[in-house]
Amino acid sequence: MADGRFSGHANTQLKAGDTLAVMPRQGGFVAPPVAGAPRLFLGGSGITPVIAILKDLLEREPLGGFVLLYGNRSFRDSVLQPTGSMPKCFMPASGAVARPPALAQAENSAHQAHIRFDGRTHRIPVVQGESIIDAAARAGLELPFSCKGAMCCTCRAKLTSGKVDMVQNFSLEPWEVQSGFVLACQALPVTAEVALDFGQV
Repeated sequence: MADGRFSGHANTQLKAGDTLAVMPRQGGFVAPPVAGAPRLFLGGSGITPVIAILKDLLEREPLGGFVLLYGNRSFRDSVLQPTGSMPKCFMPASGAVARPPALAQAENSAHQAHIRFDGRTHRIPVVQGESIIDAAARAGLELPFSCKGAMCCTCRAKLTSGKVDMVQNFSLEPWEVQSGFVLACQALPVTAEVALDFGQV
């Protein structure tokens, strides 16, 4: 892939005998067992796990089928390149929640987040209306996330102190919410200080 971060490294740097450390599957983005023809509407994820899920479903139901509605930030970024006439672009639904724009600095930060990740605690400033994931990225802390749309559950963490508002939640089970788990990509601090632990399961 042109300008691909991993593919470029793999094709120019890796050689026979090299060892790669890989992460296990994260989140709960799987297809539940269903009786009869499955009906799914998936969103907020890259196309790779969606294709894997569809392949699994077709193996279970060889006579089944599916319709794939696929979108991306731009046609240039799309793995599935359009053919023929250009498809109509989908616009946000009326009433969709507007996400806050990316914030370059935290000079006016209203909150402090204490993030427990990989055995260390990091303190990062969070401005009003900014999610924990976005604040961490701005501070140079790479926390686990994938879709940033409340779908994949990769950014799941336990809120151990303070209070946050979750803008959306499509992946946490009710018992997880009751136990204090949140989606860091959707978590907007309410109290002056919050603490999240990414190591708790």
